[in-house]
Amino acid sequence: MTNAVIFTQNSKDLYQVHSNNLTNDKINNSINLINFTNNYNKNYNKQNISLKLINKFENALNSSIDIIFFLIIYKLNQLGINNAVFLIKQLDNRITDNNEKQKFYKELNELLDILLSKDLDKKLHPEVIKAINESTNGIKIKDSKLIKEKEFPTLRDFSRKLILDLLLALSNPNSISQEQKGTCSQTVIERAIAERMPSEYVKIIKDLITKGEYITKSGKVIKLNSGGIKKGLFEKDDRYLTTRIIAPSFMEFSNGEEYDYDDDTDYNISKDNKKKYKGSSTEVTAKEIFNTDYQIIQIKHLSIQQKVDTIQILLKLLMFKKYPIFLYTYYGAKPNEGGHAVELKEITNNFITVSNPWGQIETYTTDGKKINNPKYKDEYSPINNFEDFINRTTHILLPPFIPTNILKQLNLILPNKRIII
Repeated sequence: MTNAVIFTQNSKDLYQVHSNNLTNDKINNSINLINFTNNYNKNYNKQNISLKLINKFENALNSSIDIIFFLIIYKLNQLGINNAVFLIKQLDNRITDNNEKQKFYKELNELLDILLSKDLDKKLHPEVIKAINESTNGIKIKDSKLIKEKEFPTLRDFSRKLILDLLLALSNPNSISQEQKGTCSQTVIERAIAERMPSEYVKIIKDLITKGEYITKSGKVIKLNSGGIKKGLFEKDDRYLTTRIIAPSFMEFSNGEEYDYDDDTDYNISKDNKKKYKGSSTEVTAKEIFNTDYQIIQIKHLSIQQKVDTIQILLKLLMFKKYPIFLYTYYGAKPNEGGHAVELKEITNNFITVSNPWGQIETYTTDGKKINNPKYKDEYSPINNFEDFINRTTHILLPPFIPTNILKQLNLILPNKRIII
């Protein structure tokens, strides 16, 4: 194993590389590259020259993970991401599977090349360009006049915000939040993608903003809904920019051909403008993203202990498959109000832990302790304890790997219709 110490753009930063395939030639090439970029990092034209050189180095170095790690840090610095090193190191530590790590760096590298290109206006989808130009940050006073303040004064500002939010989301998937939008059914899927498949998360963003669509493994098309990118004049939207792209697009896909999702009003509106409804179905999008059917199992007719036993059995049977399992649970002031989608993380006879698309992990215990309980306390009454959470849970969504005879033995019901949440 070869160990090397390489200087990055900030000469005070040192990073040690451990790699079986990092030869002395590659180390020397890397050092030459860093030295070259250090000399030209302030001049825009020369910056472009150095970026071209980077691409040559990438090919010459066979795109080894170690080298791409440093090249990506350099490119992030070009975008003005000051804490790039910290975020990338967080991600590098979080992604433990080497194949997934390699795919992630490949996708991120491609996305950065697009966002750093001189003809970015030609590479972004026209709907994205339009939404960027129309997105506002409220009103400001200039020369005694009220004018709209752009959220993204330049495309570089959009690129910087997009990449920063992407890295924040992927370094901590639990921070991804639907905020005040009713997109729990899709944001819970976004969180699961970020946690399990960061490379696919980057690819979804890259394809949506450039091609205007993302093709699933089964060939289905998830089209871009750019409504989330465009922020209204007095709209408060604290979601990550990546979520503002993914959530409306997933909502649009899940509601079918007859309805369009409007991010401003948070409604699915029929083509003839005569019908509308809120919410969507998790299983429709989950099937395409995770490339497996999802079935809805109704458990609301079971007792609390039967629910606990059933969930534990199903979780154990599916653990080896590593697919996310979702729950539909009422989070309202009353046990039958405020339907909400969460991802099941762990359950025992004493506590349950779920991933909540409000931007947190929650644990409810039998003794009434609540860890990271819902933050929107003014709008939703927090669930009291473990029994209360189980009592409010009505459906489980999981891949169809459980034999039908076991489902019958557990007295489970398979609804023959979509559940809107």
